[in-house]
Amino acid sequence: MGVLLAAPVRGQALPGAYLLVGPAALPGAGITVSSVGVGRFVTREASLSVGYRSSREGSVRAVGTVGGAIRLLGARQTVIGNPRGSLDLDIGFRLGPAILFRFEETAIEKNKRFTLVGDPFVRIALQSRALFSLELGIHRPALRAAVWLPF
Repeated sequence: MGVLLAAPVRGQALPGAYLLVGPAALPGAGITVSSVGVGRFVTREASLSVGYRSSREGSVRAVGTVGGAIRLLGARQTVIGNPRGSLDLDIGFRLGPAILFRFEETAIEKNKRFTLVGDPFVRIALQSRALFSLELGIHRPALRAAVWLPF
């Protein structure tokens, strides 16, 4: 992960296309990869998350979602005319299918593998030497950290 942390973002305007990659937790553990198109007021997003939950049965869940967010601080900075700071706050919603595999499934549980997931989220992004974010959503794993890689 040391290679990912060295992504040069400093001095670059935040609007653009980014790949967000990072770990996820609570409950369980996982990884999230997202493609985010950042505009002045909104973001357009596609995300894929895979999470493992160790419980009595154990399970693996994959979720693919699309959606967007309103950039609260980015919009405020654009309207007021302030230069962009190092902090941004996004509030958004993503929607998409999920598939759940339990390690010890019954026939009824096999029929309930696919679900539709709505994931409202809040994300705080901070630019220091690289651009990082911390996101809290509803679908598990709900706490997601990421490094933003421009592409």
